[in-house]
Amino acid sequence: MRFSLLLMIALVFSACSDKPKEEQHYIEKLYKRGDVIVLKGVEGGVKKLKRLDRGFEIVGEEDKILMLDFFGTFCPPCQKEASALTALQIDFSDKMTMIGLTSFEEVSDKYVVENFSNKYGAHYFIANSKKNARIAKSVLEDIAYLDPMQLPFKVVLKNGKYQILKDVWYGKDDGRFYIGDVGIKTIREDLEKLIGK
Repeated sequence: MRFSLLLMIALVFSACSDKPKEEQHYIEKLYKRGDVIVLKGVEGGVKKLKRLDRGFEIVGEEDKILMLDFFGTFCPPCQKEASALTALQIDFSDKMTMIGLTSFEEVSDKYVVENFSNKYGAHYFIANSKKNARIAKSVLEDIAYLDPMQLPFKVVLKNGKYQILKDVWYGKDDGRFYIGDVGIKTIREDLEKLIGK
């Protein structure tokens, strides 16, 4: 009797939530073709990411290569590569746009600026939004990545399509992502090849 009562109470409370149903399933929904995601930069500015069939592009920058960098302010490899990614963005600014997307943390924009951008030299467009998790889920689905996402995690798109990248993680010839500490030299070489295409 006592067990049944406890079980019933547990079921009642587990089904209750003060969050609207829409918010509870926010991460579960993938972006669909035509969706435009407005991202606000932690240091200012706005980028509009448009969802394609199986990819993304930046509205107004469709001719540029797009690099999406999922990172965490707490992540040592992310911290290590931040200033080098800034240099890449500067070097390829007319051909490539990088968007950093905070992942696996809920922090303020001010925190990101003070504890990541300024501290580690990450001065490219960074969005700190709940939308980032949905973007990540859409990307992982697009490239059929089945493992849990680790940081940093990057994909590169050209003309809205995921590009083949040097896979230093699994050693495959058809890698569609960078994971972990890849090395800026590898990323630079891949970008130079893509720009040459």
